[in-house]
Amino acid sequence: MTSGGVPFPCPPWCTGEHDMPEHPDDGFHHRAPEVTMTAEHGLYDDDPVPVRVHLKSWVPRLTAEPQPPVIEVSADRDPGPQMTPDQARHLAGILMEFAELAEVGQRDSPPSTGG
Repeated sequence: MTSGGVPFPCPPWCTGEHDMPEHPDDGFHHRAPEVTMTAEHGLYDDDPVPVRVHLKSWVPRLTAEPQPPVIEVSADRDPGPQMTPDQARHLAGILMEFAELAEVGQRDSPPSTGG
């Protein structure tokens, strides 16, 4: 399916809502619906911090094919790192290991940090 003047089909996860550029040499993103959760504490205070997760793919110009999708994790309003699906899975594994360690209250060994 193409949407709103997009020359290539949208990925199956794309919302179809694009901020289309005015000039054909400008780019746009395919985007999945944003997921937001609230973290318990901020960096300098106890205010909750929104954490947003985005799945997106950059299209550098209207006539170009989309680049591989990336997952972006951002806290508050600052842009966060963009990861490939493999990197996101790796981070998810580290987060799961930390969550399990925190729940049992012990730390036998730190999670692996290899990429």
